[in-house]
Amino acid sequence: MTDIDPSTFKLDLLHEDPSIIVLNKPVNLNVHKGNNENEITLVDILKAKKFNLSNSESERAGIVHRLDKLTEGLMVIAKTDSSQEHLVNQFKSKDIYKKYFAMVYGNVLNDEFEINKGIKRHPSKRHRMICHTSGKPSTSIVSVLKRFNSKTFISVRPITGRTHQIRVHLEANHHPIIGDPVYFKNKPGKGQLLQSYYLSFIHPTKGNRLTFIVPLSKRF
Repeated sequence: MTDIDPSTFKLDLLHEDPSIIVLNKPVNLNVHKGNNENEITLVDILKAKKFNLSNSESERAGIVHRLDKLTEGLMVIAKTDSSQEHLVNQFKSKDIYKKYFAMVYGNVLNDEFEINKGIKRHPSKRHRMICHTSGKPSTSIVSVLKRFNSKTFISVRPITGRTHQIRVHLEANHHPIIGDPVYFKNKPGKGQLLQSYYLSFIHPTKGNRLTFIVPLSKRF
């Protein structure tokens, strides 16, 4: 990607210091390069705006975790290699806490429950993940926030961090996320109604815990 005009893209920055950036990623923006080489990504925008990023020559510079293109919400970006290593280790040790808002199809009966189902890639549809006993162990904690006639507003805390984890767990639980173009069979909307609204982690150099919360998206 060349000749990106940084003024075209307004990033919702919540925090920046010499080690990290915390931002609120909009829907319909890929974090890093995928199949479409001409598509502008979050990494492209950060580089164009001259942010220092860890692993700066990589197409995934600064990225320690990701959100799907059609998922919006909080992300922490590493500005130095040591910060990236520290944050990656926090994900491995489960010291980073994330929570998501989701609007799902149907009436979820239990107020709070865990989904413990292994996740693996679909054997033939490579863009999909599936729940399977041979998949990687995966856990999501679900809390109901409000019930409607044909849909339920929930909060989800993923304990593990598998690809599409929340989306595929909820689909396997017969409550797919509304608007999900892959796991919801009804007419998709302009992105699944899934938002990373809570992010808490230990600062890689200062050692204190930082917690960020954003309000519910207007898309809901």
